[in-house]
Amino acid sequence: FQAEDGIRDVERSRGLGDVYKRQLSEFLCYYRVIESATNSDGEKWLSENLGRLESEKFGFLPAGVGDGYVHKRRINLFTVLRRRALARIRSLKKSEKSNKSIAKKLYRESRCGIAHGKKIRRADFGIEFEDIYLDCFIIKLMARIAIECKRNHENCE
Repeated sequence: FQAEDGIRDVERSRGLGDVYKRQLSEFLCYYRVIESATNSDGEKWLSENLGRLESEKFGFLPAGVGDGYVHKRRINLFTVLRRRALARIRSLKKSEKSNKSIAKKLYRESRCGIAHGKKIRRADFGIEFEDIYLDCFIIKLMARIAIECKRNHENCE
């Protein structure tokens, strides 16, 4: 599947296959980066910093390097991730209304649902795996912001 931005998505499966397992572990790993950088569970930090996604300068990361697919134009993966993260936030704001409630959802439903499940089953989550896939766009960039925050000795807590 190739999205309108020129980046191919991983093929999505209907069952709990390798793609979903990878998304679950990827979400949790990036969330743990946020926890480590902020010395917290990340929920408060996320609620205070989600607004930075729109203006943060992430640099340039060329998309498609090493995947055997040649793009006709240079695509910045950070631009694609930001576009998808902001679209996910807009979607979440239809039901969540505030950054605080979005952060609460990302922590309590997604992060805790993944981290505390012994054997991962669809019934373990109050949300669909598709939601975790979409939430990963937010968490990836927020983890990068948290690292930069810590690296620049900003108050990340």
